[in-house]
Amino acid sequence: MIYLAIAVTVLVLLGTNISVYFVIWLIGCLVWLLPECTALHRTGPRRFASTLAGGGFLLALSAVRILRGWNEFAVDLLVGASFAVLLYCLKHNRLLVNHPTLRRSVATFADFSYTLYPRSPAAANFPQSVLFLRIGLAVNTLVVG
Repeated sequence: MIYLAIAVTVLVLLGTNISVYFVIWLIGCLVWLLPECTALHRTGPRRFASTLAGGGFLLALSAVRILRGWNEFAVDLLVGASFAVLLYCLKHNRLLVNHPTLRRSVATFADFSYTLYPRSPAAANFPQSVLFLRIGLAVNTLVVG
């Protein structure tokens, strides 16, 4: 219960713009938490579902280009949800897991993403530099009131 109170407090302090987009991130967590569908372990249904989900994702990406006047969050939610469905279908593909080249490349990218900042001081300061640069550029465009 204390964790829920902390989470709600953090979301309130972050503001609605950031908190609302947290929902899209939670969709990715939901994909990870959902149990696997046994029907998608077979090749035929998995290919069919993955093809449909991939088509839906491409359709959502195309819709983003067409629906420029729509609510930005609704369009982002559409893209996030369609990608989550595709990711859920791809999560069931175990055929390439034992391929040595794939395992090595996945391990390399996983190590890279976690060790980028501690190994390189310049890279560790890059996100902060971009943030401060963006803030500096936005100072002239801020409207108070």
